[in-house]
Amino acid sequence: MAEKAKVIHAYLESFAHATEDIAKVKEALLNLIPQPLRDKVQVLEEVVYGHHGNPITILRAMLTENLAQELVKHLSEKLDDLDKAIIKNQIDRFSNGAGNLYLKISKQQAYLGKVTLTEGDDIIKLRITMTRLGKSKSALIDFLKSIGLVK
Repeated sequence: MAEKAKVIHAYLESFAHATEDIAKVKEALLNLIPQPLRDKVQVLEEVVYGHHGNPITILRAMLTENLAQELVKHLSEKLDDLDKAIIKNQIDRFSNGAGNLYLKISKQQAYLGKVTLTEGDDIIKLRITMTRLGKSKSALIDFLKSIGLVK
């Protein structure tokens, strides 16, 4: 019997440019995680340098099974119906057919405690990895419905 589809892990990443407060960017990233779980998540920081030598801090967090599933539940409660419809209607843009869902979340809105999809550069990248659902878009959409990320 085939294993039931599930979220395996979630990966979050954001950049704090020289003009930004690293603590605020970290707070925005952590705001995507349910409050009771935030102290269980380690946010790693790596400093790199841009084209003109300006420092850029990359913040990254990896959540495994239970934490990742709680993150997805939290996101499903915070995302509005319009964003859920966008994910569903443009599933090819958000998935790679190999069990990954890619979302760009507004860093500014996340800092305010909101979860909003965006197209800009001021983002938190989120990759949600699921057990393989095959190449079927309908199977992926059905699974995303079951976890609340689409309607």
